[in-house]
Amino acid sequence: MNQTFTWQISGGPASGVAVVLLSAGTGYFDLGTLGFLAIDPSTLIPIPVPLSATGEAKIPVNLTSGLKGLRLTSQAFSQDLSNALAIWVK
Repeated sequence: MNQTFTWQISGGPASGVAVVLLSAGTGYFDLGTLGFLAIDPSTLIPIPVPLSATGEAKIPVNLTSGLKGLRLTSQAFSQDLSNALAIWVK
């Protein structure tokens, strides 16, 4: 297996910080004016990620055979909560 893919975050504030949320499940929790949480908060793993001057980050992820069958859902946000971020898996 041993393959690599890149998580790309875009749309964040310049030189800011995004938080990638990983979870083993999905959900839908309405947070009012903040939007919604689309992942299961009971299995939440937050990962802070520094953003570039263009508000982007590229995170290489190495997939080893030990991760085979693992399913994760992800969502991201930044300190500017009015700015939704997109996570691209390549």
